[in-house]
Amino acid sequence: MSPARPTSAADTTTAANSDRADAAPRSKLSPLQVAASALAAASSAVVASFIGVSGTVIGAALASIITTVSAALYSEYLART
Repeated sequence: MSPARPTSAADTTTAANSDRADAAPRSKLSPLQVAASALAAASSAVVASFIGVSGTVIGAALASIITTVSAALYSEYLART
């Protein structure tokens, strides 16, 4: 069953405003997350270059794991400072 549609201009304005009020914020991206992600990407590249797997499927998988873990660790560290 579909919801009732507004029938007047006032109803349309009220419906549009209530939709905006119920909507979640667009992004929860913070400068801390951006910094942690940048540090994590750099760490991943350094580790991949040392073990010689950059450019391979295994290298991509390891880079993803390293980036995810190090981003979490950097976020924790940066949040404490």
